[in-house]
Amino acid sequence: MDERIVKEKSTNVFSRKAEYETPPVNQNEADLVYMIDVYHHIENRKDYFSLVKKGLKPNGQLVIVDFKKGDFEQGPPDDMKLDAQTVINEMKTAGFKLVTEDTTTLKYQ
Repeated sequence: MDERIVKEKSTNVFSRKAEYETPPVNQNEADLVYMIDVYHHIENRKDYFSLVKKGLKPNGQLVIVDFKKGDFEQGPPDDMKLDAQTVINEMKTAGFKLVTEDTTTLKYQ
């Protein structure tokens, strides 16, 4: 992603490594937070994603891509994965509303 940002000379796209305890986003800073294969690592998700919500601008969006339940040749062990409804419920608890759910585009996520 960083290589693409440089190549395309983007001035409004930034990558940050997600920390498991505190999200790396300042209050009212982001139009979009995109997290890939991170969700299942975060333990205190309600508090964590409440902070992510505060980091989003009004009408900002959070996109979560994480591994599907099941034993696949890629990804963590199945017992580390969360089913989609659990993620949806946890996000509602953190103050988000579901706009779109896609479980078919990616084979493992």
